[in-house]
Amino acid sequence: MITLRCPNRPLATVRTATHAIRWCALFTLLGLISTCSARPSVLEQIRALGALKVATRYGPMTYYQGTRLPKGPEFELASELAASLGVPIRLLVLPSEVAILEAVAAGLAPLGAGALAITPHTDPQVTFSLPYQRIGLHLIERADASTASDLTSNDPGIIGVQAGSSAAALLRSTPHRKRGHIRDYSDRTTAQLLTLVANETLSASLADDNEFAFLQVYYPTLHATAPLSVDYALAWALPADDPRWGERINAFLATVTPDIHQRMARHTTPPAHVEDSAARNMLDAAEAHLTPLKAYFEQSGYDSGEDWRLLAAIGYQESHWEPEAVSPTGVRGIMMLTHETATDMGIGDRAGAAESIRGGAAYLHQMRDLIPDHIPEPDRTYFAIAIYNLGYGHLEDARILTQAHGKNPDLWSDVRLYLPWLRRLNLSAQLKHGYARGDETQHFVDNIQSYLESLEWWYPKGPLSAPTPH
Repeated sequence: MITLRCPNRPLATVRTATHAIRWCALFTLLGLISTCSARPSVLEQIRALGALKVATRYGPMTYYQGTRLPKGPEFELASELAASLGVPIRLLVLPSEVAILEAVAAGLAPLGAGALAITPHTDPQVTFSLPYQRIGLHLIERADASTASDLTSNDPGIIGVQAGSSAAALLRSTPHRKRGHIRDYSDRTTAQLLTLVANETLSASLADDNEFAFLQVYYPTLHATAPLSVDYALAWALPADDPRWGERINAFLATVTPDIHQRMARHTTPPAHVEDSAARNMLDAAEAHLTPLKAYFEQSGYDSGEDWRLLAAIGYQESHWEPEAVSPTGVRGIMMLTHETATDMGIGDRAGAAESIRGGAAYLHQMRDLIPDHIPEPDRTYFAIAIYNLGYGHLEDARILTQAHGKNPDLWSDVRLYLPWLRRLNLSAQLKHGYARGDETQHFVDNIQSYLESLEWWYPKGPLSAPTPH
């Protein structure tokens, strides 16, 4: 279970007395329940616990742990709800839609938020909110295939689905569906199932409009068929025995529904400067080149306090995960360390994969410590990546230029615009640290940002976890 503070709420120190009051209140409520008194309302339980418990699942359109901050549309919506209640959010991350509904029914969480479709269900303890978005559900197949989309075909091939998902249930209810050709997967995400379609292991899989809008850039050979349902409604799961809680949820969703498509688009539309094909190529290379190095990245991430996926993104940008890579300027290894940097980090063999990754992690963490404490995430991470490539002094020059032109020197999106100015010869004499190829650093950070976003949802395990023993 993961406890997270709501956005824009101060991380105030919780005193022992506060804990005691909350636990006493919670035990009092539990006592009332055990003595057959009226069951406390959901809002009373939330206030007693001091947090909103939310059952969700991993996914790019639900929740995933970013490098320093949690991400995902469902997480953001639930965080806004928690903020409106004046409490932090506590996540119960589960493997499937069925598990979320079971958690709500069992009283483990008063809210299920995991891109859940409204479907007929038999558990009378669970109800759904009003829908916050109506979208299409599609079969996804290769552009050169046609059998899967013909549901009455004698040989439609194998359609892979997530076990227990509402999408799978809807597919099975489709008239004339040949059920024997549907294969359930309990351990595959939508993205992983689409990978099986792309490499011809499966004929087709399922994705809704939101998922495919996010993922289609990684799968240019796939296309979506006509929707199986034109009224695939997404909603939140709630306990059925507290209508006032349902009213509170519906009132909140009514405030976000008008701009829900714009909210989703923020997650499905990459920034204009991000190279989608590069991120796609990186994920294509991950199985062959990243898998053998993953343990090194995880160990170095754990030792340095950096997210291993950020280290892997830098390693791909620097060398495409090639231990023997050498640049014309003499930097070498997976993390492309100079001889001086390697010496400073205590690295003897820059071409050794484990050594190079360990040195790169230590160096990145050292650069992060140079950034002023008041700069928040994710800008802090982007500045650290820029220093890794450019050096602290040149980044400070770019921040000074940013401020001189009325922009925010603590905001990466503003500083990014002025990095190419470091290359202007008419300005280099005025800069404290002189000429620099700032445009290359701009490109460097842009690429890593794209790679990192992809690795974060592809490998959803959070940062700072103990590495798997090998």
